[in-house]
Amino acid sequence: MFAKKRQMAEEVELSPSPSNKRAFFRLPCHIQIDFTLLRKNEYGRLVSAELHKGTICDLSGGGVKVLTEADMEIKDRIFLTLQLDDDELFLTGDIKTKSDIPEAYGKERYGIVFLDITEIEQDKIVRYLLKQQYTRAVI
Repeated sequence: MFAKKRQMAEEVELSPSPSNKRAFFRLPCHIQIDFTLLRKNEYGRLVSAELHKGTICDLSGGGVKVLTEADMEIKDRIFLTLQLDDDELFLTGDIKTKSDIPEAYGKERYGIVFLDITEIEQDKIVRYLLKQQYTRAVI
């Protein structure tokens, strides 16, 4: 019975709450990506799809922060290809934040939340992050 209470307490601690917006561990990284920016008109119709390159500077199971020269807006949608060791993931995300980074020479940092990510895809990201964190701790 004591073990069950301890497990319930651990689950409560790990559950995201309004005061803890992040449900996943984030890891600073440097991963080159290709992504497609989807531009829509005021009626929600797709008007263009632009190919861009960027660098992921922060990764979690729920999203990424990308540094890029692409000019994107909050709520824009992107498709990105993420290469993690032997896994290649094709993910969709919405731009949630936009930050000007003066020392990045014309690049901006965008916070992107993954949409419709499967549990399998999320698990691959989390396993990759744990492996990277372990590798960094050992070195």
